[in-house]
Amino acid sequence: MRLKFLFGTDVDFFLIVVALGFLLRIATVFTVPDFYAPDEFAHYSYIKHLHDFWMLPEEVFKTGSISGKWEFHQPPIYYFAAAIFLKIFGIFGISGNDAVVLRMFSVLIWLATIFMVRKSLDNFRKFGELYYWLPILMVAFLPAYVFISSEIN
Repeated sequence: MRLKFLFGTDVDFFLIVVALGFLLRIATVFTVPDFYAPDEFAHYSYIKHLHDFWMLPEEVFKTGSISGKWEFHQPPIYYFAAAIFLKIFGIFGISGNDAVVLRMFSVLIWLATIFMVRKSLDNFRKFGELYYWLPILMVAFLPAYVFISSEIN
């Protein structure tokens, strides 16, 4: 769907949706206090363990323990990727709040997700625009997904 704006230029509606979704997530990254999301500290602990030791942790803690290490049973691919992302920021001297850096990693994953959703829905467009746009708009603007896709999870 293409929209005509005041200046006479055509702008792809999808890119507007992506830009607005991205801005919502950036606002969430910087306004929600660190470790406010459920299990965010536990996910951070897993990533930080991989970042510091480059080996899988041993799961020995119960859910909700004060240690924050109860997510160590999760499959490691996301956590290794996040640890590498965190390491890259450290190598280039971009230091600061690890939580913000890792939240930005989650936003990048959301960007990849919305583009994959769009691509996977190409075949549904023949059934009508609603079948195409509704899932895209939900991935972009569903409040719970905006929140969770801009946190460490």
